[in-house]
Amino acid sequence: MTLTQLEYFVEVATCGSFSKAAKWIHISQPSLSIAIHKLEEELGVSLIEAHRKQVTLTEAGRIFLEDATALLRQKDQTLNHMDQFARKDTAELRVAYTAAFADQTIPDLFAAFLKKNEGHVRIYGNEIPSDQIAQALRENKIDVGLCSMIPSDLLIHRQPLMQQPFCLITPLDDLNDYDDLNQFQQAVLLGYHQDYPMARNLAALFEHLNFKPDFRYFGYSEGSIARLVERNVGIAVVAQNDGLEQYKVRILHPKWLEGNRTIVLLTSAIHPLSQAAATFVEMVMDFYARKSKEQKK
Repeated sequence: MTLTQLEYFVEVATCGSFSKAAKWIHISQPSLSIAIHKLEEELGVSLIEAHRKQVTLTEAGRIFLEDATALLRQKDQTLNHMDQFARKDTAELRVAYTAAFADQTIPDLFAAFLKKNEGHVRIYGNEIPSDQIAQALRENKIDVGLCSMIPSDLLIHRQPLMQQPFCLITPLDDLNDYDDLNQFQQAVLLGYHQDYPMARNLAALFEHLNFKPDFRYFGYSEGSIARLVERNVGIAVVAQNDGLEQYKVRILHPKWLEGNRTIVLLTSAIHPLSQAAATFVEMVMDFYARKSKEQKK
């Protein structure tokens, strides 16, 4: 099976006719028919049913069309990557990150990276949950991930960047200190989506406190939760990340509130980093090394 055969098949399926497809790809109709017949023989299935001047796909043909289209799309992407490498004028960097990084950290990193590389790198950013970032790395769909700590995985390198302590955020006009756990338990509580690492971290904390919270809202980031706290919808335990201070909320650390979130940089353990990705990783490490020094002052 060759890519040319796949292209011929997709063209016939798209045109709905051998004659139209043959004219479009500039070969004779008999040659096209022979190529499709050889493809069917190799696959051991019938892909196309001919009806006078038109053709229809068999059930196997419809399934194969999806796969053939995907393979040809991958071919085009590969050729594009090689063309960029040959010209060496524009490299690619694929970065995925959770919403916790989206407001401030990622814009700062991308701006500094593009400035350093003078516009010769094209960045593809994607804001997705931590578990999806790990999966994207396994499938080689991204180069670098920034997220909460994920479970150990032989296919992924995890580089801890810093610890973000848990804190309690309340509306500005809420003057309670919530040092009394009972007071906290009686409040309207906002939380994270239950399939997020932060939700799992806080579930362990609440289990330790022998408390089962009745959340009224499930957000995907500190920012989405803080915006509701600003509007007196409720209070929430979140990770104290960059940018939390921009919201009009009180940031408290009650005596019963312990724990923190570890944020990590993820890279593949089996796919080598491109020069652009390696440069970005170095920038991220330097960025968080400076932040750690600032916190210790």
